[in-house]
Amino acid sequence: MHKKSMLIMLIIVILFMAGCTAKPEAKESTNQESPVPNAVDKVVTINKKDFYQTDLTLYGLMEKIKIEWNRAADQAKLTGTALADKEKYWDEQIAYYDNENVLLQQLIEINAMALLGEEKNYFIPDEKLEQAMKKLEQDIANNQAAMKLVEEYRERDVKKGMQAYVQRSLLRDRVAKDLEKQLIADQSEASEAEINYELNQSYEALYQDQLGSLDITIYRK
Repeated sequence: MHKKSMLIMLIIVILFMAGCTAKPEAKESTNQESPVPNAVDKVVTINKKDFYQTDLTLYGLMEKIKIEWNRAADQAKLTGTALADKEKYWDEQIAYYDNENVLLQQLIEINAMALLGEEKNYFIPDEKLEQAMKKLEQDIANNQAAMKLVEEYRERDVKKGMQAYVQRSLLRDRVAKDLEKQLIADQSEASEAEINYELNQSYEALYQDQLGSLDITIYRK
């Protein structure tokens, strides 16, 4: 059975599509109520569902949390120059996810492929979503840098936003997993590198086809 880092493999094409304009996230007070989204804050509409600046901020938060988990793993096993190089790399990745073009492309990709999953009648059982949320919350609680990021973002509905992100991501991953299983079945003698390459090609082709079937309006230039 082939083992791979699915998340990195699946979004690699999307990341290269990003632009280069960065914008810092605004800090929210822990006692401040969530602002009501308005038309000015709208960033994209996908099949009549609107996404706002707060959604982009959440996607950035989630990516930065993943980066801090990877940083912690490196800190546990590396020292000296090797660790310093990794620290520099993760700092660059944190800055990368301040780029709203990157976040917009990722938001579109995850939600477009989640819609495809729904078209295939996939669904995420409540218990699986609950387990994923509990694991996410525990992993955040165990990482001081991740906790700080969440506290800076904190809004009244932060948990609700994370749950929606996790649910859409799980649907996207289900679509990707089906592609992986089919490739392994069709090419049982292929190497892991060959499967990885074919998976990226197949996923990107499916994603582009899905984009063509959706009504997407982007409000940010």
